[in-house]
Amino acid sequence: MPRRNTRPRLSTLPPELREEILSYLVWADIANLRLLCSEYSRVFLPKGDRVFVSANRLDIQVLRAVADNEILRYRVWEIVWDDSRFQRVDELHEGLYHDSAVWTRQINHGKVPYWFAGAWEKAFLAFMERDYQYRVEAYQEGMLKNFSEAMPMDDAWRFYLKTWLDQERVMAANEDMEAFRYALKRFPNLNRLVVTPSAHGYNFAPRYRTPAMRNFPHGFIYPEPISWPTSLNDNKVPAQALSWTRLEQGHGSLLGPDATMERFWDRWRGFRAAIRIVAEENHPIVELDLSAYNRITGINCNIFRQDCAEYRHLCQILSTPGFRRFEISVQMDNISTHGYSSLKRGLFRDLLARAPNMRQFHLYTTHLVAYAPGGEPRKYRVADPGDCLPLHRVIPLDCWPKLMQLRLGRVVVSVHDLIEFLKKMPSTLIRLELDTLMYRSEGGHRRMVRKIRDELDWRQRPAKERPSIGFTYIANIVHNMRYISASGPVARYVYGNARNPFRSDFRGCHLKHDSGAVEVDVLDRSFLRPAEDFTRLAAMGYLTSPTTRERMKEVLAARGFPARLAGDCAKYSDDFYNHFLETQKSEDEWFERDEEDQ
Repeated sequence: MPRRNTRPRLSTLPPELREEILSYLVWADIANLRLLCSEYSRVFLPKGDRVFVSANRLDIQVLRAVADNEILRYRVWEIVWDDSRFQRVDELHEGLYHDSAVWTRQINHGKVPYWFAGAWEKAFLAFMERDYQYRVEAYQEGMLKNFSEAMPMDDAWRFYLKTWLDQERVMAANEDMEAFRYALKRFPNLNRLVVTPSAHGYNFAPRYRTPAMRNFPHGFIYPEPISWPTSLNDNKVPAQALSWTRLEQGHGSLLGPDATMERFWDRWRGFRAAIRIVAEENHPIVELDLSAYNRITGINCNIFRQDCAEYRHLCQILSTPGFRRFEISVQMDNISTHGYSSLKRGLFRDLLARAPNMRQFHLYTTHLVAYAPGGEPRKYRVADPGDCLPLHRVIPLDCWPKLMQLRLGRVVVSVHDLIEFLKKMPSTLIRLELDTLMYRSEGGHRRMVRKIRDELDWRQRPAKERPSIGFTYIANIVHNMRYISASGPVARYVYGNARNPFRSDFRGCHLKHDSGAVEVDVLDRSFLRPAEDFTRLAAMGYLTSPTTRERMKEVLAARGFPARLAGDCAKYSDDFYNHFLETQKSEDEWFERDEEDQ
């Protein structure tokens, strides 16, 4: 008699154990598991705690399907509204087209618009620029694989155009807004709303893998979707916030000669629709995330300059009983002429004060972009007194006795004002995150972390009661998803006996060699290297080898990519590398002399 198999099947395991197993699987793995048999399809439910809405029809279809499922709809607690859109295509005429023969390869079905050819090349070079600086050979192999499997430009254009046309039809009929309103009524446990312009992240590394993005063809490289105004110059200089109530000259520069306020407001279409519908439906959202996630953009600050419909909707949402988390990126005026005047008027503070149960608050602005051309993170400037954000006038700490986490990002502060503000933090604080700060006075990061150690009582508290400190700043203004994380060295200095990790130069914002800080990519966990200059990184082997660069060129050429583009990809790393070696040598010599004088 054959021996009977007594091993337990996955479907017979206790529900708690099944849930633990599923927590280690990504969405695609669970979907494949459910296809094995009808029993698995019944027992192993897809991860349905987060759903998406956008101007893409597939996202809308999935959202409605989950909302109509009597099991999955009770599991949803978060909706993410992707407020980015493929760039609008102006009326195409022959003058806008670019003959594909110039790109040394034939396109089988017509021509690619000139603007798309340039945008596609820019996106491709940006992908190469981001990914060539790795030490691990296995990652370099993966990078070359992505290059070799990239969709040709003509195929990318046809899919892009198809997606754009579908997007325009969805927005014309407001299908995304109606789907969102329907979802609010169908998700009784929904308590978190995210509206973001940066869901796409960058090519091959999205922030959120929405159903629409998972349906993109393999190897699809495309220009970055846009919505909220940002820089037209590679994100090096932020777009300035324009008036929210009347047309000005700047609106014409942004939108063209036929600019209207409706077209201007449409740049924040998802944001405006989401908060309006939540307010109209009176849905009890207790967590609202309006952050641009490292994009140099945000919600127009002039919404907080005078009363308007969007401000009233936000007030209603934050007045929800139990509201506990608010994250917002604010697009600011010109700092040299307006400073933080829109946030100083009191409306922004009044908005925040409506949430007395606030647990987590994150504030980002677009003021801190003081880097030299080329993205060098060393070019900080000393801010003028009027530039600084008066924290005590903007953030109502006296109304938040239960605050547990605070994050300030890309803001100009006075070191004295910041320390006085931190002294008033409630004892419930467990996490402080400071991201890319700029200072009015000299001393910079070095002076600020020294004052945190010496003037706050955090060091004297029991270890379990000390707030953890996150300390980061943008590593490169072009790669604004990459950060220098000095959290470890700062914590060891503030709470231990380590040395101050920042140099004692004029700015006080430069890390010492071997400080222990690391450079990370928030969307690519495989990227991790010491926060050192290019000279040391080269010596440590963290830069792409010439062999890999030549292989990159060969792979691109074999795939039929233009010879010029393949050459640019291989040549870029040499030029970029040599430029930084030259500038780094002179700066290191200056720092050494300065520290000797100190």
